[in-house]
Amino acid sequence: MTSTLRQWDRKHWGPGGAEFHCVHRVPEAFVGHRPVYEEMKAELIEMVGKEPYARLVALLDERAKRLARGVALPHPHWRTR
Repeated sequence: MTSTLRQWDRKHWGPGGAEFHCVHRVPEAFVGHRPVYEEMKAELIEMVGKEPYARLVALLDERAKRLARGVALPHPHWRTR
């Protein structure tokens, strides 16, 4: 099974979506005290399930560790599949 999470943008609204307010276009939409994957944990688990959410958190935690060391991506030799 594959789960995909991505930004929901104006193009996904289809016809008649022009009257929706575009929250993502205002700076206030990008401030918060916690990352969105933590803030919306319950919603994300409801959409994709506990296991995919746990995998997402593990990937984001690993990325944060790499960024703290100044390495955004590991060298291909060190990547595991």
